[in-house]
Amino acid sequence: MIREAVAAATVPGVVVSLERPDSWLVERGETTPAFLALQPENEAGPFRDNLLVAIEKPATEQPLDLETAQSMSRAQALATVPDYHLIDDRPLEVGGVDGWFRAAVYSSESMTTVTVRQLFAVHGGVLVTITLTSFPFRDPESSELFERVAATCSITTEGAEA
Repeated sequence: MIREAVAAATVPGVVVSLERPDSWLVERGETTPAFLALQPENEAGPFRDNLLVAIEKPATEQPLDLETAQSMSRAQALATVPDYHLIDDRPLEVGGVDGWFRAAVYSSESMTTVTVRQLFAVHGGVLVTITLTSFPFRDPESSELFERVAATCSITTEGAEA
């Protein structure tokens, strides 16, 4: 595993630090998504897992809290994805910050069935989302990978651990 520091130019002062698999290919964006790691094709074949880290400020001036963020995300998924099946939905600490874990299975836009694991955290009015998208046939490995990534995650704000 390799440690990555992820920051978004659109949200200065917030850094998410986590570990990702050594062999995964990395893409960094100037706007959200701030970080994307892709499983190489030689390991995955045509079904590549990906790890996405997004750091974003809410669109409104209204303060954002964890309960609101995760409930809005769940409501949006249930309303817009016809075959969304929730597997797990519970609180989970993220590097000392209150967080929320959600896992679901559904069909992607390309009509491929995917398993999506997400970890949400809100710190200082900023929403951090860590998402691992994989495929049901790789579920045991993906579950273990997500747990390892989540265990290494920390959120730093202006030089102080959150």
